[in-house]
Amino acid sequence: MINFSIHGNHESKHGNPLAKARFTRRQIFAGYADRYQEWLEYVRGAFFDALHKGGRISARQKFDGEHLTFTGKKPIPNLGRKTRMEIFITWGPGQHADPENVFGSIADALFTQDKLLAGSFDFDERIGTGGRVDVRIWLSPDAEESKRSGSSLHPRARLKVEKQRDPLLTPKRRKVSSA
Repeated sequence: MINFSIHGNHESKHGNPLAKARFTRRQIFAGYADRYQEWLEYVRGAFFDALHKGGRISARQKFDGEHLTFTGKKPIPNLGRKTRMEIFITWGPGQHADPENVFGSIADALFTQDKLLAGSFDFDERIGTGGRVDVRIWLSPDAEESKRSGSSLHPRARLKVEKQRDPLLTPKRRKVSSA
């Protein structure tokens, strides 16, 4: 599991997080697009800082990772399996974005492919003194399963997990002879 916090935004340590940019083909929001790209870099910087402080990467790897993100690379590649991200937002003063769009902007900053990304978001409805987003990411499905209790899963999903854990629950297929 990876834990990190994003304090404020790229413009102010007390500012609110930015929402995911929405563009149609004919719309061009040059000013917001530049601001949004700076926000994405800020999120990636917080991610690399957390990995470095946690001892998961060296200072050199942190520098290389931050350098790669300037070329458009995202730090979490397509893993080919389900990953989970949860965020908790504390709003700063002033207007703020929809929480689901903040979730989308963080996913956009970190994940190369977010088709297999599941997650949730929550927020403190009281306006705080500064914007902050606490992020938790599970890259391994086993870690995500151990985090959740089996009773919170849908009954069919719970049965599937039980079958994976206990091969005796998996029905054996019989060969049917054609005679």
